[in-house]
Amino acid sequence: MHILKMLAPLEELETKMAGLYEWFSRIFSEDIDASSFFYRVSVEEVVHANIIKYQRRLVTQNPKSFSEIDMDVASIRKVLSDIDAIRDAAEPPGLEDALRHAIDLEHSTAEEHNRTLIGKSNPEVERLLRGLGAFDCRHITCFHEFAAKRGFESIAGKFHLAQAEKSVSEASRAAAAAVDTHRMGRELLEKVEYLFTWQKTMGYYKFLGVREHATEQQIRHSYLKIVKEFHPDRYFGSPEDIALKLHAIIEYAVDAHETLSNPEKRRVYDAKLKSTVRH
Repeated sequence: MHILKMLAPLEELETKMAGLYEWFSRIFSEDIDASSFFYRVSVEEVVHANIIKYQRRLVTQNPKSFSEIDMDVASIRKVLSDIDAIRDAAEPPGLEDALRHAIDLEHSTAEEHNRTLIGKSNPEVERLLRGLGAFDCRHITCFHEFAAKRGFESIAGKFHLAQAEKSVSEASRAAAAAVDTHRMGRELLEKVEYLFTWQKTMGYYKFLGVREHATEQQIRHSYLKIVKEFHPDRYFGSPEDIALKLHAIIEYAVDAHETLSNPEKRRVYDAKLKSTVRH
């Protein structure tokens, strides 16, 4: 099949994974640690979907540069079906089961990325799939670490962290070219430097580029726009100093979104701002 027919279900898969993790985040809203954890992973899945979407645009602009590729779409459809089954279950899963589901799904997507890699049709496809495979391995590591942190030994005990770190390291080296770092032109690098330097001075509203009376939807839109532009996964393999600045920007964006999206936290934050202005 042509690569465009491969990228469409892959994008759908990453998008559905993001939706599942965001759903988990809402389910465990009273467990701040778990809710924040799943939400952060959901944002990363959105970034992965956007990476695939970007690749689709490149292919659409020059389709003749890409040859046929072997891919088992049925296996991806099965993962999509598994996600639907989890969400359609009579009762939402508990935290341990949610982590188990996440790990099983990430293993399935990692295997699919690696299996498709064997039948790659273009260097661009190889870099994309290696990058996605590396991201999957990193998520698997994060889920097992979180399971161990929460005392779910039945999950954590099945996983050898040293082996995972080796797999992630190998995949990361292979994925170093998954993102064209030269796409970070001077203008973007200047924005990274500016946001990194002034983020805390700017405050949450100015950082997100919204007014103090902005709606929750406007705040979320601005937040996702920043994440899409500056998430480190988009620039995998970039120089360490740039990667650290990108991580700092995203961490501040997450803090800003979590604060301004929570009515009580926002009220406290607004009161603090007014108090600062008065003094």
